[in-house]
Amino acid sequence: MIIRFCATLLIWLCLAVPSLAQQTAYAKFSPIEVSASSAFETLNLQKFEFGKPLTVIDGTDEHVQINHDGKQVWLRRADVLMPPDLGQIVPGAGISATKRPTLRFWNSLSQATEFLTATNVRKAAPDLEEVQIKGRFSDLSMPIMAADVVDVMGQSSVTMAAVMLPMDTARVKAFDALRGAQSKKYEIVLVVDASPDAVTFNRQIADALYRRLRRSTTRAGDVANIRLGVFGANFFDNFKDLGAVDEARIQDLIAGPAGSKLSQAEPLLQALHSVSETLDPTADKRIVIGLSGAEIETEAYISKLRKRVNLRAPELGFPDETSLFLVQATPEPSDTLRALSQAPIRIKDIGYVPFSSKVQEDIFVRINKALNLNTERGLDEEELLKACKTDGANPAFPCVFPFAATTETSAPKPTRRGQSSDWYSTIAWVVVDGLMLKRTPAN
Repeated sequence: MIIRFCATLLIWLCLAVPSLAQQTAYAKFSPIEVSASSAFETLNLQKFEFGKPLTVIDGTDEHVQINHDGKQVWLRRADVLMPPDLGQIVPGAGISATKRPTLRFWNSLSQATEFLTATNVRKAAPDLEEVQIKGRFSDLSMPIMAADVVDVMGQSSVTMAAVMLPMDTARVKAFDALRGAQSKKYEIVLVVDASPDAVTFNRQIADALYRRLRRSTTRAGDVANIRLGVFGANFFDNFKDLGAVDEARIQDLIAGPAGSKLSQAEPLLQALHSVSETLDPTADKRIVIGLSGAEIETEAYISKLRKRVNLRAPELGFPDETSLFLVQATPEPSDTLRALSQAPIRIKDIGYVPFSSKVQEDIFVRINKALNLNTERGLDEEELLKACKTDGANPAFPCVFPFAATTETSAPKPTRRGQSSDWYSTIAWVVVDGLMLKRTPAN
């Protein structure tokens, strides 16, 4: 069934690409940047109504022209959805009943199917759940992206639809405030030794750390700036800051300059001095992780100080609320990094992590302790109701938060251009029972 659905959806999408004229589009969020011309030069913000069909007049690879409130404007194709003409989901007569089932939403049809057929109820639990409040749900209309029928236990069939689900920005901000997400801003810098004797070890460790940190901080809803830098004797000023990088390219980026042979002793001291100057002073907490081989320079000339420093007196200083973890990523015996960890450095916390078979886990335990990532608690109904009733919330939108919400479960977030939106949308699967939710033809 799922294979048939995917094949059908692919055909719909292919048929929709060649001709844009008279196709229907829906805004992903509001307001959106629009322009009066296809050159897309002079931009202004215009507000859009969720679920309102917009007629597409013309388009290019990157932009579409639509009719909006009687005017023809151009906007980015990435800021709208143009689904097949499958109609919309609207509230039925049962949505206003005082005692009714709660609306639940899944990110995938396969997950919803496993839940509804009791195949894997625990692991296939809904991703989002409605918190029931009074509202003008009769005004709500959710465009259908795809639809299918699920066979439940061989006894009945259930209609499922993937819909554009509106998320009210005011409510999500209130939800994040409950979780404390807005007060947590982290900066994490991986400083990686790219020398030939250490690069193989460091590529694997840095790759695993970067991915795990990205997922842990995102799942907790925190704002985390995770950067990658490499150091070596032949880099300019002995350090190259790569910034935030694509996870898929991490191992390729951890490499020395092409065609050059790095010296055996690596300039970790210079790299740490370089990093200390670039840390974000507005972050609540900062972590610097030095992944290095054992052979590092015991003395180094620091250009900003115009003098030489050494491991016993590195003259290093970091902003408040910064932790530095020095990790020996290679197996040879050495006390060099341990000696640096015991030197006088102006910093909140410093630690040495020796090489071992579980070095990645040892690093993350220290990171977790420094950031308090495991302080999870459940959010009760009274808290969620308060977030639903926050000032400025749209009464026509259902109040939807993560299922079994905790301080570590994050609500769906908007795209980068939608971060300042009044509302934005996500795609989710829902049961269309004909009573609470019913299907209607497209306008």
